[in-house]
Amino acid sequence: MIGRTHFIVIIAAVFIILVAGLILSFIFIAGGSGPNNSGAPKTSVPRTGKQEYPEGSNYSEDGIYDNQEQIVPVFPLETGEVFIQAVNADINMDGTYDQICALRQITDSRIYIVCAIQNPVTGIYSRLDPLRTEVTQARTLLMYLADITGEQKNSLVYSGMNSDNLQVLGVYLVEELENKRNSKDSQISFKEILNISADGSITVEEIPRSDAYNLGLANGDSYPVVSYSSVQDENSGDQNFNQMQRTYRWDQEQRIYTLASEKIISARNSGTRVLRKLSEGGVPAFSEFLRGLWYKDSLNAESQQIFFNLEDEEIIFKEEATEEIFRTENISARRYGVYLITKNSLISNIRRLIDIEIIGVDEIKIRVTDDVRLKIGVGSMWDGTYRKLKNFTTLQSDDEAVIFTDKIEKPGSKWTDDAGNSYSFVNGNYTYTGPVNSETGKYAVYLIQGEPVMQMKRHKSGETVFYLIENMKDESAVLQEIIPSTNGFTRTNSPAITIKNTGDG
Repeated sequence: MIGRTHFIVIIAAVFIILVAGLILSFIFIAGGSGPNNSGAPKTSVPRTGKQEYPEGSNYSEDGIYDNQEQIVPVFPLETGEVFIQAVNADINMDGTYDQICALRQITDSRIYIVCAIQNPVTGIYSRLDPLRTEVTQARTLLMYLADITGEQKNSLVYSGMNSDNLQVLGVYLVEELENKRNSKDSQISFKEILNISADGSITVEEIPRSDAYNLGLANGDSYPVVSYSSVQDENSGDQNFNQMQRTYRWDQEQRIYTLASEKIISARNSGTRVLRKLSEGGVPAFSEFLRGLWYKDSLNAESQQIFFNLEDEEIIFKEEATEEIFRTENISARRYGVYLITKNSLISNIRRLIDIEIIGVDEIKIRVTDDVRLKIGVGSMWDGTYRKLKNFTTLQSDDEAVIFTDKIEKPGSKWTDDAGNSYSFVNGNYTYTGPVNSETGKYAVYLIQGEPVMQMKRHKSGETVFYLIENMKDESAVLQEIIPSTNGFTRTNSPAITIKNTGDG
């Protein structure tokens, strides 16, 4: 038998191992210490409500999470049905996950939604009748649950683009069948309460609700739905850039959303001129217009910024020291702006849909919808009006930035720093080679307040760093890390890096 002393020693050893494990886990989650744990912005990945994604073999070399759980239909497809996407969610609010499944029939371009309700006792799913949507562009489809009527019950909301490139939004109210309320095979029905389309944006406007509602003790205010459509000139019949704002509100007696008000929103002269010019140029013109850094026009303007580089299919959402990097999958030029479908650079099944309206020469209005495969709210912290960062311009032929770019990309050149690390720059890509490891990434050079600034983004981590290019000479330059802001930029406390050309170029 094990003696008392040995037993105490064993217990103490186990306790020490557990404590050490917890400490290591905390260090790992917090980012640990090391050369990359500096004051530079860190990449943030939106969560899907599952476990934290572990570091290791589940990530591919380019940082894409390639072993994600694929949501598949919980019921067999019928003849002629093609699966598009599925979302697991508690439709009837019984504490058990059901499924919302998007399908397309071979004979119909429109997308259908089929819901399956899970029996909380048997775990068996019951497939319900399909619900028709007006969405035809599969990539634009978004489905989620929200209590937009304020009656403490779910509504199934869908949105997307149709074949005419119009934004569409539909809402089905989830209703439980009275004669099945106490049955283990409880079924539900869907009542269509709204179905609208517009060549502008359509938004469900979230409004605050009382504490009693949040506690489930009372109903709350319903959410209005607002759409924007182009207006035809009464004299010529042509469309101008004025918009018709339509507001739809919940009619409790009729149990549907009805049109409550209409008013014409006059186009701003500056915005009209920009739109006319951009409309002629299509997607390339809109991409060039958006290129650069935009900040949210609010009291905390510097805390939320968005960087657009649609030519390289990249959008960076920056909130203070946190960055989210998204890749564009589809760009649709619209009458008042562009509609972007993007996916997270690390977890490819997390999408972000971005509706951008051009307001002026340096002003845009953004509406962001996140699709994280769970119950989704109707508001986003990124919604709002944005202005372009002043003095943040693209390159001109005589800029110092162009001169520097031509210099570092000169054939045969090889750049090294004082620590012996080497750098090569080719066609907007860079390679860093050190004594221990190496990395690759993309770089671009801009002007901020007339000063050349290099932006470098690491491929593996997705981290983005900005450097002010100082003391630029024929065969050397000093790179000082900075943080862009609405007033230009501020220098960090990181030591400057001096690079010299040691090649034969």
